[in-house]
Amino acid sequence: MVTLLFAVFAKAQHTPVVPSTFVVCYGKVYPSQLSGIELAIVEPGHYDEKGVKRLKATGARILAYLSLTEINTAHPKFRRLRSYCVQRNENWNSYYIDIGNPAAQDILVEHAKDLMKLGYDGLFFDNLDNTNLWGKLSHQQQELEYLVQRLRDHFPKTTFVQNGGFHLSKETQNKTDYVLVESVVTTYDFKNQRYLIRDYEDFLQRLALIEKYQQTYNKPVLAVEYQKDNTKHKLIRRRLEGFSTSVFITTIDLQEIPKQG
Repeated sequence: MVTLLFAVFAKAQHTPVVPSTFVVCYGKVYPSQLSGIELAIVEPGHYDEKGVKRLKATGARILAYLSLTEINTAHPKFRRLRSYCVQRNENWNSYYIDIGNPAAQDILVEHAKDLMKLGYDGLFFDNLDNTNLWGKLSHQQQELEYLVQRLRDHFPKTTFVQNGGFHLSKETQNKTDYVLVESVVTTYDFKNQRYLIRDYEDFLQRLALIEKYQQTYNKPVLAVEYQKDNTKHKLIRRRLEGFSTSVFITTIDLQEIPKQG
């Protein structure tokens, strides 16, 4: 998502508390489902201001999903952003956004402001890895970093969770409070629609990279693993024992909150 220079690199203004339990769900979440949950990342299209208030009344911190480099065709801002889209993502029926275009960035910032007016405790930044070396927007890393800077300037005390984004600069890493990592133990075969457990060596390599990142930036880690077979939950959690993180196990569509084994 022109070389852009940052005048000020401000670190998040508060120390994040590591949640012992968290969920990510893009289907509609009801307050009764958040019993014992400390942090929930939700799809904001399901809630108005009263709905957000009801979720927050459970005691959980409620964060709104915000994709910074892609937009789904069902998104309320899709019509306005369609002319700034450059390619389709066939896996998710979404489009990559040319975030080097100032008008596209303005729409995304405006959307973030609209979400925060509803009372959310923070924002979850998705699809950052589209700007890494292998991403469709690999040439727009600096533009993405500028967008994150803009959002931090607008919301200096808001909780930001980044999904991946290990490739981003140190200055940008210091603007978010948590990092979410996906599929450390598990993986999903989109072609054959199969849930898999990674080879142990593959798992160890991924874990080592995440631990190095955690040590470098001293940032709390949230881990999401994808698995449909509940009997494998113990294996997933056992592999992550000793790693300082909260773990949520769910299905690839993220439409429900499965029972955690």
